[in-house]
Amino acid sequence: MGTSTPYTLHATTYYLNPYYHYNPNFKVNANNKIESYQCLERIVSDAIEMCITDLQLESFKDAKGLFGIEATITIRDKKKKRL
Repeated sequence: MGTSTPYTLHATTYYLNPYYHYNPNFKVNANNKIESYQCLERIVSDAIEMCITDLQLESFKDAKGLFGIEATITIRDKKKKRL
C-alpha cells in the first residue's frame, strides 16, 4: 500500500464526512478514494460484507435511501464538520 495509516484514515474520514461530501465543491481524487477503500478493506475483511459496504457507500454517495430522507439532509447540512 505504501501510505501511512494516519493519512489513510484522514482521507477516509474526509470522504465519509457528510459536511464535506455533500458540499457542491466537494472533490475527491482517485488516490483519496483508493486510500478510503484500502482502509475499509482493513476494517471489513469478509468479501460479502465488503460488497454490502460498497452498496451502502453508493447510497451514501448518491444520497439515496436513508441518506436521502429530508430530515437526514437537513441535519447533515446543519451539523458542524466533525469526525
